[in-house]
Amino acid sequence: MSSPFRKRDTVTLLMDVLRAAEKISLYLKGCSVQDFVKDPEKVDAVARNLEIIGEAVTKLPDGFKKEHPEIEWSQITGLRNRIVHEYFGISEDIVWHIVNEELTPLVQQLKPIMRAEKKKDSERDEDA
Repeated sequence: MSSPFRKRDTVTLLMDVLRAAEKISLYLKGCSVQDFVKDPEKVDAVARNLEIIGEAVTKLPDGFKKEHPEIEWSQITGLRNRIVHEYFGISEDIVWHIVNEELTPLVQQLKPIMRAEKKKDSERDEDA
């Protein structure tokens, strides 16, 4: 029996990562670390989107990840695993650090990679 869920291609998975990162930025706009740790809904929303980022990364093809060793894929999936499996042990301060120090550089790295993947896809479509 086939899965009711459509398999996502590389560009779609990268877009999932970028959308989740954008949501996190919106949730935290104008928010201090003190406000963040006192707001369980914000913490949950940010953690959920970090989970989405990690899940999308786990679904990226291994070959694609090997082509881009500059991205710390294993750290991203490791964070996802901690959020999913050790939800009770997640430190809001660590989450705050990740989203404020590491998310923007990740987005800056992924945007040109995604553009290049889109270009490859359109070239493949033209050849088909």
